[in-house]
This record gives sequence, C-alpha cells and structure tokens, in this order.
Amino acid sequence: MRHNRYDGLLDRWKVRLMAKRASHLGFRPHEIDDAMQELVLDVMAFRYDPAKSNGASEATALTAVIDNRLRTIRRGWRRYQKHVEALRAKLGVDEARNRWPEPVENETALLVLDVREALALLSARERRLC
Repeated sequence: MRHNRYDGLLDRWKVRLMAKRASHLGFRPHEIDDAMQELVLDVMAFRYDPAKSNGASEATALTAVIDNRLRTIRRGWRRYQKHVEALRAKLGVDEARNRWPEPVENETALLVLDVREALALLSARERRLC
C-alpha cells in the first residue's frame, strides 16, 4: 500500500518509520494513512538533542515518540468506538435487526453506523422517504 509521502515536510526515512511502526503496532493497512496524518505533526515538532538522548540514536528516540503517539491514537479510536456503542444502547437500537461487522474500526463501518443511528431517530414515514 502506498502511504502519504510528506515531501518537503519530513525526511523519507521518518515517513517509512511511521508506516512501519504503525504496521508493527497492529494498525490495519486502511488505518495507517489516518494514523500518519495524526502523527505527522508530532514528528515534525520532534527535535533530537544528543545531550538529552542518554545515548540513543535519533531513530531510536523518534521510534519512542512515534510508538507513544500511535498508542494514544489507538486508545482514542477505541474510546470513540465505546462511545458509539453506548449511544446505540441509549437509543435502544435493536441489535438483531441492525448488524454490522465487528469490530467497528474502519471508517466505512462507522459511516454506516452513523446513518443507521440517524434513521433510528426518524419516523416510519421519514424512513420510507429516505
């Protein structure tokens, strides 16, 4: 899969490192570009200081920054998923009639879920019109 290149913003080795670490931490191919978009600002802000590195190379220090941010991104995505599930339960959406592939992590499935939630709020007549 071809990922964002960020030409002129980041060195190519940093972009490859971001994609490699995302893949290593379990991000699916369709999630890696989204994660990289959230990660790129942190990588751009990173300034390697050999005096503060405790002997670590720039690549090692950057790997730690990338891994920490990717874990934060993953936790945020999971919190959002739990929020959506709680909202579905609060709305009383019938699980037997409205099924979706588990787990709901990709963007298409989340969009389907949003549409289903919107339809659940409509009257029967408004649903037929949709």
